Amino acid sequence: MNLTYVSRWSATIFLSIISISFSLGQVLQDYTFISIDGGVKTQRTSIKILVNDVDSKSNGELEVSLDPDSDFDLIQAEIQELDGTTRKKYKSKDLETSSDLSRAAFYDDDIVKRLRMYSDQVPYMLVFEYEVKLESFVFAAAWSPCRYRNLQTLSAKLEVELPIGYPHHIISSDGIEIQRETNEENEVITIRDGCTLSGAPERFQPAMRDVIPYVLIQHHEMNYGVEASCSTWDGFGEWIRRLNRDKYELPEEEKKVVEKLTGGLSDPLEKARKLYYYLQDETTYVNVDVNFGGLESYPASYVTRNKFGDCKALTTYMKALLRHAGIESAYTLVRSGDRISGMDLDKPGQLFDHVILSVPIDGDTIWLENTSSKLPFNYLGTFTQGRKALAIYDDTTMWVQTPMMGEQDVLNQIELSYYRDGENWICQGAYVLRGDDFEHARFAENDRDELEEQLINHMAFQSVQSIDVVSDRDSSYLTLHAIGTSKPVLEDVGSFKLLHPIHFKAPKLERPDSRSSAVHIPYPIATSIRSQYTLSEVEFDRVTVADKVDINTTYGSYTLSSAKEDGKIVVDESFTLHAGDYELEEYNLFYEFFDSIRSHQREFIVVIK
Repeated sequence: MNLTYVSRWSATIFLSIISISFSLGQVLQDYTFISIDGGVKTQRTSIKILVNDVDSKSNGELEVSLDPDSDFDLIQAEIQELDGTTRKKYKSKDLETSSDLSRAAFYDDDIVKRLRMYSDQVPYMLVFEYEVKLESFVFAAAWSPCRYRNLQTLSAKLEVELPIGYPHHIISSDGIEIQRETNEENEVITIRDGCTLSGAPERFQPAMRDVIPYVLIQHHEMNYGVEASCSTWDGFGEWIRRLNRDKYELPEEEKKVVEKLTGGLSDPLEKARKLYYYLQDETTYVNVDVNFGGLESYPASYVTRNKFGDCKALTTYMKALLRHAGIESAYTLVRSGDRISGMDLDKPGQLFDHVILSVPIDGDTIWLENTSSKLPFNYLGTFTQGRKALAIYDDTTMWVQTPMMGEQDVLNQIELSYYRDGENWICQGAYVLRGDDFEHARFAENDRDELEEQLINHMAFQSVQSIDVVSDRDSSYLTLHAIGTSKPVLEDVGSFKLLHPIHFKAPKLERPDSRSSAVHIPYPIATSIRSQYTLSEVEFDRVTVADKVDINTTYGSYTLSSAKEDGKIVVDESFTLHAGDYELEEYNLFYEFFDSIRSHQREFIVVIK
């Protein structure tokens, strides 16, 4: 079991799912009490878990990720019998302290307090209680009852005590009940809830933040790094602007590099492209989490000197390069991920986990993802497409919309040619990959083993003899040529032969009676496949082609047909899934669309009599 408390609350951190090793158990109590007094935040957390895993040795691990300047006190850590008597007690000296590299940071100045707890005899209870004091914080509270994968939380409670008049607002999920009371000195905010998270995410489920209950209490008078009022988005933008002020100055030698690169160019678009190439060729992305929870950027001079940085540092550096070339841009905050999370534009808060650049040029906007050396210029991709983002210019803050990928932006076009070579079937394939598949292939284009694995697992090959990748730096698609063996496509059935065409793999979905979440398709999915099968003259003359399949629904479309052409059987297949959000009540119809596709694929057989 891994219980994680993070002192530098961001929306992404507090909603991360906590792993747990017990297959059987319940969270009996998860209680958090927060008070703010004199600008100091005190958070006390008490957790009680019933463990009854009889199949394996059970173990627990408590992790608390902390600002090195915060005060941490372990109040109680015990393994208890069911009647509450102590089986084993742990003390502060049992805690291990280390740097926090849990989020894959190249360097992180957080520390981790870790306590491992073991017992062979079940059932028993794990009891934890600890307190953390913070003087600088983003949220007055950031809480969710859903912290444990595979464990039911029977009772979770948050209680927040704020001084009367303490300026704040609450950001919460729909349907969560919030109780507010006041006494002579304090306002008390109380939330009670429970939660059960299934072991595996469901296919096409919404972003986790849109599935589970949560509460964020954003205080207005920010003293986190710099002082600013965050009661409005303009104030929030000013806070970020002040955090990163004076970060955009380039060393003199780097200025000369910019001038040399852009000296012969007059078009600002071409200048931006040239500088983006330079960023990609000369720097490397690493996750560096230091200073104010990873919200403050390293200066451009840091990247100039070290040639690496995280998304903030590389974006700051790119902004500095553009600025020296006379091109202004906006430091643009976004909530990333292949699923688009909802954003309440009426309630400001630190709801972001990534930063990009938006660059207005000649009435259009260029979008720059500065952490990748592989993606094209002016390409955001599935990671940040189609969502609201907060653009912070030097003198203003505004909401913008990142471009949404259309069906032509994600269309994979595949041509396969099958023929016999003795006892083997040979496949020659040409794949034009776009969207998510393009992004994965672009990152793996120099890794033959990875490409070969993809071809075998997903693209009809049994073994791969040769691979050739054709890719232009600025192209949003990649062409992959491959030759190899395939599984036999002909089956002898008595005096007949059956040709089983290669199909695209329809995703496996949960059956309607076991589905628990709505459907979220953040961008379209589209594939067209033309497969040709060379047969002997005798076989070709005896072919009976299958009937055409044509399905059109609200959710997407699918066609499948076959024909006889020049001694070959040609099978054309196309699939499109539209972007959209669908309520659980209509999941049965969504499921039927895919079930119908799989049924037609099974029945679609070319008969050779």
